[in-house]
Order: sequence, then C-alpha cells, then structure tokens
Amino acid sequence: MGVTRISGRSLLISGVVLMMVVSAAQGQGWEWQNPLPQGNYLSDVAFVDVNHGWAVGEYGTILRTTDGGENWTTQSSGTRDNLAAVTFVDGSHGWAVGEYGTIHRTTDGGETWTPHSTGSSRELWGITFVDVSHGWVVGGTGTMWNGEILYTADGGETWTLQFDDSTGELLAVAFADMERGWAVGSNGVILHTTDGGGTWTAQSSGTTIYLSDVAFVDTNHGWAVGGGGVILRTTDGGETWMAQASATTYPLQCVAFVDANHGWVTGRWGTILRTTDGGETWTGYPSAPLNRMEGVSFVDINHGWIAGGNGGMSLS
Repeated sequence: MGVTRISGRSLLISGVVLMMVVSAAQGQGWEWQNPLPQGNYLSDVAFVDVNHGWAVGEYGTILRTTDGGENWTTQSSGTRDNLAAVTFVDGSHGWAVGEYGTIHRTTDGGETWTPHSTGSSRELWGITFVDVSHGWVVGGTGTMWNGEILYTADGGETWTLQFDDSTGELLAVAFADMERGWAVGSNGVILHTTDGGGTWTAQSSGTTIYLSDVAFVDTNHGWAVGGGGVILRTTDGGETWMAQASATTYPLQCVAFVDANHGWVTGRWGTILRTTDGGETWTGYPSAPLNRMEGVSFVDINHGWIAGGNGGMSLS
C-alpha cells in the first residue's frame, strides 16, 4: 500500500501501470500488463497465488485477474470514491478501503462488493487481515491530521475504534499473528501492539520522516519505508529499528517481503528496489523516470506485481 493522495482535494493524473516479474531470481523479467478495461490510476494490488489478484484505484476502480495478469476484468465496487488499499486472505474473502471511512467487502472473489460503515469519516489508507474474521484498518484526516486504528472480529461487519490520536496520520498496518502488529505514519511514527490492538505503544523509529508502508514476515523481522528513500529494518520485533542504505532519496511507497531475505520496495519516479539479504544491500531495477510505482504484491521469490500510474512502461 502506498501513501498516494487520491482524494478529491489532490487527484493524480490517470494512466495505469501494472507489471509482473516472472523471474525475479535472475533480476529480470518485468512485463508491462497495463490492464485495458480502464485507465484510472491504481494505488494497490493484492495476489493470493500466481493466478488470482485484484487491483484498486481512483473512482472506485477494482480489477481482477484469474490468469496472473494476462487478462483483467473490471468489477463493480458500487462506489465512485477513490480506493487506496486492498487485501485478500484467500480467493474469496477480500476488503478494499479508501475515502470517507467506508470499507468494501467481498466473500465471493469480487463478484459482489458490499459497503460496510466503520463509523469513521476519515480517509482510510491501510488494511490487513490475518484470517477471514480478524482485521485492522488505519487512516486519518482533518485539521489536526488525526490518526486512527479500527478493528473487526467478524470479517468487517462491525468495527471498533482501538486508537485515536492527533500526532499524525497512520498510513499502513501489518500483523505477524493475531496479537502482534505494527502501524506506521507521519512524523516517523511506529506503533506496536502485543495484544491484538487492545493497547498500542510507540516504538522509536529514529526518524521524523513519514513512513508510508510496513511489512513483517514473522514476529521479529520487519521493514518500514517512507520519504527521502528511508528504509528501516528490525530483527527484534521493533525494539530497535535500523536504517538501511537504499541508494535513493526518492519517496518510497510500498514494501513486500516473502521471507527474511527476499524483499522489494517501490516508490516515486519509477523506483523499484530488490534485496536478497534482508536489506543489507538493495539493487535497483532500471525504469522509466516518469512512472510512479505504488502497491506491490509478491506470492513467492519469482512472482510479483506492481500497480501504479503515469503512463506506460515495460521492463525486461
């Protein structure tokens, strides 16, 4: 999930880039998929296996593929609101979030999407589920840029406010299991819970730059990315966060890891970074300078997809 402003107050240009890596182990194999059913900006993408995936974006756009992205079909979201993030736990159960505090839910792979009120009117930026019932959403807006965390134990039918604070927006959330999770956002904030969100405490990130995404592969190993090319890593569940050299100063939008070693980061100006050693070293892919790389999803070390916008591009 990226931190792209796709609200009405700051619409981005349209145009779509959706790419798949078919051989990341060899460091090549990016192909432009640019789904043809629509031309709206895409902000996030989620795959559950090498074939089944969804992408969301502005004006309520939801796309689905059942063949690894060779073909994409438009699904009816029932909204014109901009969607910022999407997650699926299997081929049937998924959720999308965006403007005005509404969460859209499907239990049939997106054949139908149903809106569910969270009781919030703030923009929702990040979402994660650990199973079909338990999930968390983060967001924030307003003159004080309040951040909030919402929780559901019934698949999104009802939501409970777990955290509400005026220190800044929260932009992404990740859970390693039912109890331990992290949320990141503006001013370098990192929040951590060990009781499923009953209580949230701040961890020291060592930066005041906004953090746009966070990913954990287990209860110890995690990464956070953000503005100015910031990449942070922890190997102790966030007790300590260490800066990693990204070799870029471009804002970084999303991070995805499939294990403690193999990960990818996307960002502005076509930034795509890859590591095979947990982030000790990061390697950049060549890319067109005018493309904005947003959501990223990998199902194994070879198969991944990126959603974004600002024109067409292909990599090989």
